[in-house]
Amino acid sequence: MTQQSQQITDDELYRNTSQYRLWSMTKEKLTELRHTVHDKAADKVRQVLLDKVASLFTPEQIEDLILTYEEEQLLVLAYASKIERIALSFQMPSQVKATAVSYFKKFYLVHSVMDYHPKNVMYTCVFLAAKAENHFIPVTTFCKSLPKSEPAHILDLEFLVLESLSFTLLVQNGIRPLHGFFLDLQVVLPSTSKPELSNVLNRARDILLRGLLSDAHFHFTPPQIALAGLSLSNEDLVKKYLELKFSTKEISVNTTGDGIHALSVLFEVLKECKQTLQDFRVPESAHEKEIDKKLYRLLHPNKFLNQNKRKLERANSTVTPESEPKRVRVNEEGTTLGVSAGADASADASADASAEASSGVSTVGER
Repeated sequence: MTQQSQQITDDELYRNTSQYRLWSMTKEKLTELRHTVHDKAADKVRQVLLDKVASLFTPEQIEDLILTYEEEQLLVLAYASKIERIALSFQMPSQVKATAVSYFKKFYLVHSVMDYHPKNVMYTCVFLAAKAENHFIPVTTFCKSLPKSEPAHILDLEFLVLESLSFTLLVQNGIRPLHGFFLDLQVVLPSTSKPELSNVLNRARDILLRGLLSDAHFHFTPPQIALAGLSLSNEDLVKKYLELKFSTKEISVNTTGDGIHALSVLFEVLKECKQTLQDFRVPESAHEKEIDKKLYRLLHPNKFLNQNKRKLERANSTVTPESEPKRVRVNEEGTTLGVSAGADASADASADASAEASSGVSTVGER
């Protein structure tokens, strides 16, 4: 009796890759990793602030300067969403965008935004992804189209990004398997019209491109993500397709490493994957700017030292508003119009606002 040979699936091939070994994990593990990175960075900047500016900030003010875990994750998502506009401006293929988003999100599993501001990291990830996907753009040309960007900003970060990725430049996602499923759908469901299948494919592709911002690629294989995108596009069609596939031959659905052979298990996996593909929230523009401003203050505390120093000096001063010189306002005829007290304090407040808007030296050390 000859032993029947077992077909090797794309899922099984994927589980032998470095991407699966290094970057596939459970939701609990991913959350734990992000908390670890955030807490480590928060402890570091807190100590720097306590050492350098403790005399001008209260402990409560120092804590308010530090980004919370939720704020950091929202800021990472906000900058990851900007990659699409950059890719479109350079007419880059979708695969470059997908790879750049993957690089960016992986980078912030190793480092925090409190270590490296996401703007230049984002630019570096796009530049590196373009090279990895054979869509090279000279760095000088690349920077000319980006505001306040210089080649040194990108080149100085390039090796750090590579190191953070553990030099795994090849990124597998659901976009490429999607085309394979599209071809197979035409064979398994020949009665389905070509225009209908094309519409299903285009909708699924859009879903997967938006889903790049989700954590699906950390939890599911590329074929599973592609099928989930197709199912979100047309659930009945995918259900019929899979039922026909399973009725003709046994397919290995390896979700736990034990080789589970059940269609119902695959449907459960796709259900979870579909939820994950849609489970992300990019912050509103106003909220993003608020978090970004908070990060800017954290990375440049010297800009606000003068402001806090003035406030501290006024608080410790024995001069009260009643004892301050009063300025008398008069009209052209010399008639008294009113008395203005605390004018010096108002002048100081204006100077503080100007100082806040001006440039300064970074104490924490923005990269």
